[in-house]
Amino acid sequence: MSAATAGSSASPSVSEEGSFSLYPIGSPEATQRAMAELDHAIDGCAWREDSAEMAYATAVSLHASAIRGAPPPPRLACTVEVDSNERWSLHRVGPFQSAGGSWHQVLSPDLFSFAPRLDQRGAPPPRWVTAHGAFVLDAHFSRSLEPISNHHSQLYLDPAGYEQFSLIHQDSICYPRAGGLACNLQSLPTGTGFRIESPVRFEALYHDERALSSPPIPFHILIALRYTQQAPASELVLFQASLAYNPSPPFFTFAIPSDEPSAWWHTTIPSVSGRVLTWWQHSHGRLGCTETWYIQGDANSLGLRPARLCEAYVPRVHGETIATLKASILQHMRASGARFRCIAAQPKQGKQDFQPEQRCFEGAETLTAGEPFTAVQFFEPEVHLAAPPLQQHLHYQAIVDTGVRQRFTVKHELPDHGPGCARAHGAPVGDTLGETYSWKWPCVGECDAFYEYQYRFPDPHGNASKLLSTAHPDFALSSWIAVVGLIFALALGLARSRRTNAIPSHMALC
Repeated sequence: MSAATAGSSASPSVSEEGSFSLYPIGSPEATQRAMAELDHAIDGCAWREDSAEMAYATAVSLHASAIRGAPPPPRLACTVEVDSNERWSLHRVGPFQSAGGSWHQVLSPDLFSFAPRLDQRGAPPPRWVTAHGAFVLDAHFSRSLEPISNHHSQLYLDPAGYEQFSLIHQDSICYPRAGGLACNLQSLPTGTGFRIESPVRFEALYHDERALSSPPIPFHILIALRYTQQAPASELVLFQASLAYNPSPPFFTFAIPSDEPSAWWHTTIPSVSGRVLTWWQHSHGRLGCTETWYIQGDANSLGLRPARLCEAYVPRVHGETIATLKASILQHMRASGARFRCIAAQPKQGKQDFQPEQRCFEGAETLTAGEPFTAVQFFEPEVHLAAPPLQQHLHYQAIVDTGVRQRFTVKHELPDHGPGCARAHGAPVGDTLGETYSWKWPCVGECDAFYEYQYRFPDPHGNASKLLSTAHPDFALSSWIAVVGLIFALALGLARSRRTNAIPSHMALC
């Protein structure tokens, strides 16, 4: 019996009675109603030429030599009134012409043109976001899942800093029975909103997943924002955490074996209290993530040793399997009185990553500052390779109603695993605040070289230096994971540079 088979284990036998899901926000039915409202707004659009600045770059392979800046495709915008206070701001970009295997990056520093509309303080007047979403459209303007994948689309605040209020990944999509593509639209509950007082930046990366020899096809993208200028009853914040330690390898990834089951865990102590409206996680089922347990209690109370991991826990090394590890955790939970917050399972379904199916339990709908909980993630890769590890993510975030009126902000909780953790393979070297990052990423799949990247953050004038790269022509799966992190690094660098609306003279895709 293979190690992967020996380590297999079903979910714990927790009663389904009283369980619920915190994704999508509200319910699948509420998500579908919000989508119907968006479709109605689109039908009522009087599209006009969009004046928002936009930069665009594309590449068939992610080599510096292959990356080309290009004029952005045609851009259209429209505003549709919902009522006297609320409106949709809709932006459609395209057609892009995409050859098989190509990547497309888009950046706009003020997509919704909020900056020119200043109040007496010389700042944009407050607006409250009540819904946001982003979609890939096919040649006929229908929402599409493939072959163009939305690697990520994000909206974040400037000059407030790197404050994302919208992060849509390819795995934001729900399984069909939970809403499918409609989950790319997040409609906040009535009477709630994100208060924003700055321009909103848009950054996205799209990938044509067809073979390199495939002929060009057109596609479009749609970005939707619903907002009001009347203050809602509740102003929301975002709680955000990651499984990676601090300091971490680049992009908050961690290495797991490619040829046998493993696990990773950490304990987070929230700094914010409030009502949890939704719980979203980002990981890669395609790279072996099968299940994540969120448990109220710290790692010690669950019998997890060491409490702080510097590398993946491989059950075989400790004379056990994933099944016996899970059984041990359950036994310690019974002894300590620890309880599940949520169980997030990722059934296999083709090549697409989906948002896990959640079972959440009493108490998961609240977050309490100072009360620790532990995330335990289990991996059983189906790809068996002799050498390199796989680079995984686990980011998770919750929209929280704190009951306090405040500008939108992100409460980042990156676990500090202390100086005892040596920097793992793939860790950045150099000055982290503005000089050069250099990485090596293992090549996984049909290739025979390491990928080596150097990236210099944008200078104070917003001019990004060229990405240097030596790599095999075929971009591999583990390196593909790195793309999102490099974009995060680019956005973080932009946020730290001087606050202007200038677009970098060219952009590195990764």
